[in-house]
Amino acid sequence: VSTQSTGDQEVINAYKNGVIAMKDSRKGIKSEDVDNVFAELSDLMTDQQEIDDAFSQNVDKILVDDPELEKELDQLVNESSEIEIKEPPSKKYATSSPSASSKKVLQENLDDGFAKLLDGLSLSSEQTSNEKQEKTAELAL
Repeated sequence: VSTQSTGDQEVINAYKNGVIAMKDSRKGIKSEDVDNVFAELSDLMTDQQEIDDAFSQNVDKILVDDPELEKELDQLVNESSEIEIKEPPSKKYATSSPSASSKKVLQENLDDGFAKLLDGLSLSSEQTSNEKQEKTAELAL
């Protein structure tokens, strides 16, 4: 047997094996099934395109032209422009200066608070009243 005929036989066997593999991979698949799937896919794509077109319509066509709504909107705009905007209380008080008596009361409260704070701290008995006053002055700053 010649090498040519052996090579030809191997090619034929490869084709046969290819045909068998293709038949195995297509089991249960008919051309009608493929056609039906693609027809259904085409219908779905057409439906989706119609939905996309509906969403992309001009918004002006969708809006309702209602004279009553326009009138009500104009009234609301006019009412809102008539509302007097008052200055918030925090700004009102922040710009006014406290009276001398209220400054004195505030300072006394601060002094009492710092004194209580220092008394509560564990200060050594060796510290003099000057050192306590200096500490109070530092805390006040």
